[in-house]
Amino acid sequence: MVTLGYANIPSVSPVKRHFGRELSTMVMSTLQDAT
Repeated sequence: MVTLGYANIPSVSPVKRHFGRELSTMVMSTLQDAT
């Protein structure tokens, strides 16, 4: 996923990393709900 790769970039700020992680978690939970 683009979000996971973006969240794993060390150059981004911790806030963006945290946001990316939260966003990826939301996406995963949404996919599970859709199943």
